[in-house]
Amino acid sequence: MNNQKALVLGIFLLFLIAYPGVRMVSLYENGIGKEKTTHTLLIEKDRMRTDIRDSETDMSIIFRGDKNLFWSIDHKEKSYMEITKEDVKKMKGKMEEGMKMMEEMMEDLPPEQRKRMEEVMKGKTPPKERKIAYKKVASGQKVNQWLCDKYEGYAGKEKVREVWATDYPKIGIKPEEVKVLEEMGKFFSEMIKDAAAHFYRFGTEKKEGGFWGVPVRIIGYEKGKKEFTMEIKEVKKESFKPQIFELPKGYKKEKLEIEE
Repeated sequence: MNNQKALVLGIFLLFLIAYPGVRMVSLYENGIGKEKTTHTLLIEKDRMRTDIRDSETDMSIIFRGDKNLFWSIDHKEKSYMEITKEDVKKMKGKMEEGMKMMEEMMEDLPPEQRKRMEEVMKGKTPPKERKIAYKKVASGQKVNQWLCDKYEGYAGKEKVREVWATDYPKIGIKPEEVKVLEEMGKFFSEMIKDAAAHFYRFGTEKKEGGFWGVPVRIIGYEKGKKEFTMEIKEVKKESFKPQIFELPKGYKKEKLEIEE
């Protein structure tokens, strides 16, 4: 093999081995107690890690698409829980069984008690995701170092979101580089319908009523009051050591309580 071919091959192999991942640091602030939580998201092709830290929390979430499993790690307790695809199926089954048992028990209750139980169950049932329609209201607004388009999101006539979004190239990442987030959504889809929508969704479809790009800042509203603010502070390419996506040594495995 001549030197030129060897050099080309070497560069190609280096690209495969050391292709940088993505580090994204964001700050979440609730609108009530002004509690601030830092999220550090590390993404590679088939794995991701989120470190979540605030005054009470020090935990990490690791999703391994290559192993088809999920770890929730508590650094204060030095413990972790492991969730496999089979566990997700079992959890879904138990949720359905529990709801069915409650419904059967309610059939034998007097009408007034049954009505009260139905109200309690409504409070315990996760609300359906509201359909939000976005409209672009401004362009060229700067959030940190990024120029963004501003969108307002409405659920019916109520304004529930303000979003400042920028194009992928401007923030320095490509959609395919965060594909693993979609895979994580699919992992939980057995238990949560449209789960992908709950995991770092970057933009909606390119059509009327949506927004496109990376949401650099999101402000959520509930009945006219600010509910939360999420803002990206830093995005950069970085090569991660493999052990960053592994379990810390010496941590105790906690049993995932799924009754058979």
